[in-house]
Amino acid sequence: MMLVAKILRITIGIFLCLSSVALGWLPLIPGVPLFLLGVALLAKDVPWVRRQVDRAKRKVKRWLVDRRRRKRDANRAGAGDS
Repeated sequence: MMLVAKILRITIGIFLCLSSVALGWLPLIPGVPLFLLGVALLAKDVPWVRRQVDRAKRKVKRWLVDRRRRKRDANRAGAGDS
């Protein structure tokens, strides 16, 4: 039963990722949410996808921290001028 669930998750994940490319051009159904859902399903069973998701999370976290730091520094520099 576990093998069937794994195969089903992988199949649906691949289908969602591929269909997001096709449906991404249509105005009613955006492709990004379908792609993210497909990647989330694949990450559970495919180690390579999981590593890429973890890598993307680290990059987004670093970007957010850097953005907050730059904003804070800009606010401090602007407050000292007045």
